[in-house]
Formats: sequence, C-alpha cells, structure tokens
Amino acid sequence: MLAFLGDIHGVVPSLKNALIKIKVEYPQVTALIQVGDFGWYKSRIEAFKAVNPHIPVYWIDGNHEYFPLINRTTEVTEVAPNIFYVPRGTVLTLDGRKIGFMGGAASVDKEYRIRSGLPWHKEELITESDVARMDGVDTVDIFVTHTPPQSVVDRHFDPMDLVRYYGLTIDWRDPSAQHIQNLWDRFGNPLLICGHMHRSVSASMGKVRILNIDELILV
Repeated sequence: MLAFLGDIHGVVPSLKNALIKIKVEYPQVTALIQVGDFGWYKSRIEAFKAVNPHIPVYWIDGNHEYFPLINRTTEVTEVAPNIFYVPRGTVLTLDGRKIGFMGGAASVDKEYRIRSGLPWHKEELITESDVARMDGVDTVDIFVTHTPPQSVVDRHFDPMDLVRYYGLTIDWRDPSAQHIQNLWDRFGNPLLICGHMHRSVSASMGKVRILNIDELILV
C-alpha cells in the first residue's frame, strides 16, 4: 500500500502529521509520495532533516520550491534522512507497482511574485528534455505529477479565475499541463495523482485524483 500527500508548501508539521496518521492507522503503507510544492526552502531544510520518517518519503518538485537548492540530476537523491527527491522523468517500482514521476508546473502568481520581490525560477516549467527522459517508457501503473493534465483543468476549473484572481487572460494555459496531457495519453491514461490546484477533485472516471493541500490518500 502507498500513501500520497498533497501540497504542503514547506509546512513541516503537515508532513509529520501525515506520517503519524500512517504509522498509527495504516501500518500496511510502505512509502509516502508527495506530489510537489513540498516547499524545499533554505529556511525549512533543517526542520525536514529532523523529521526522520519511519517509511521512505518521495517528493517531486512543484512550482513553489527554491530551485537553486535542488540538485536536478537524473538520480533519486536522499536530501534528508529517509526523504528522497525524485527527478522529473523517473520511474520507480514501489509496492510492486511501476510509478512514473514528473514534477513541475507554471505559477499563475508569477507576476505577483516578481513584483513583490519574491523568488520565481524558470526551472519550475516542464521542458522538452524533462519529457524526453521518459522516451523509453511505454506505460506506468501510476503517474505522479504536480499539475493535472490540460483536459482535466479545462473540464473542472473556471478560466475566469485566471482573470479574477491573477490578472491573466482567459486563454492563459500552463504549457506544463499540456506536457502532462501528452505523456498521460501516451501511457494509456493510467491512474494519475497530482496536486497544484488546491482543491480535491476526482476526474476522468476516477483516473485522475487531484489532492487538496495536506490531503492524504491511500492507493
């Protein structure tokens, strides 16, 4: 059994609470997978190092990370005791299942962050080279991403929110969501678990599960 955790944005107690719940209520869980916006910031690293999870924690990058601190090699990296960063394009076998990982997404709040002097990094976007790392992958049992596929965004989220809340145009689209769409379609639309949208959604007849902030599910 695997557990999946939504965006935590560097709130280390959210990770601790999820691990406590798993240990007490779901001892059959063998690993926890976090779907991006882990919050890998300089101010949080020591707190993450102090967590010492009882099971491995695997996390992907979202769009709210401090990318200069992430060594984006092609190797899974233990960045704190039993906490592993999983690079884009990685495929792991966990709990007997083939899991594909692809972090990254565009920030709808990019302009606000820049105007406010907050960090923004172009590395948040999924690139063609990120996608190319999965060229030899025919299919996976579970696809873990930060952003949902574009078709799911179009079906479940009002594009007027881009105008109302972020000052974007109604036709703004995240190119990373289209990359995820293309990969998901190529894999034959397996179960996809993601975050990013700050809302809990089950879509495409249950084949896509968007996790809310701090939401924990078992699969």
